[in-house]
Amino acid sequence: ASLVLVEGRTARGVAATKDGQEVPWDDVVVDLDGESSGIASAVFEAAPVSMVDVASSPATNRRLAERIGGARSALLVPLVVEETVIGVLSVVTTTTPRVFSQEEIALSQELVAGAALALERWRSGTALSDALERERLLATLSKRLRSDTDPASVVDVATAETAAALGADRCFVRLVDEGGAAQVLHEWRREGLDPASSVERLPVSELAASERRTVAI
Repeated sequence: ASLVLVEGRTARGVAATKDGQEVPWDDVVVDLDGESSGIASAVFEAAPVSMVDVASSPATNRRLAERIGGARSALLVPLVVEETVIGVLSVVTTTTPRVFSQEEIALSQELVAGAALALERWRSGTALSDALERERLLATLSKRLRSDTDPASVVDVATAETAAALGADRCFVRLVDEGGAAQVLHEWRREGLDPASSVERLPVSELAASERRTVAI
């Protein structure tokens, strides 16, 4: 069995098991528009997808099937909340092919309905917590900006608070002049790390500066 969560036009792996053992799955990413898969079919149809023979089914994603290994038949059930698919639960057989009955499919839908609601509440709670943390960070920085006239002190607070909010080991401000030359103006870093200014190149920072956009890796 495996579970993916839907984020826009992408599905991301959460967890998977086979014969009671965990299967690496948290690095799985499925492009719902760009690659064929039973997961994409379950998302777009908002209905269960049954595959009697995984090996010959046109809906099979070979890359994902190889991750599980030995899949013979599969049932993919969407997790639906308020007519929106938030994830897909996949159940496979690895011994002999089988046809999932309408009763089994209906039962699977009932079982995942409760899980979908619980999962959505958890995701909403996490999103709310993240939003509150961002508000706290902005409030802290705004208060310091109003009360402190020392630019260096303000930047010091900004880097330290941002690193703490993101759980990062390093946070720095890098200025780029009109000629493209850059220098690290200020940095907060975890004890034991070398300063960013000691590194010859900072490719991610350079990409963000050259393209004038946020870059996440």
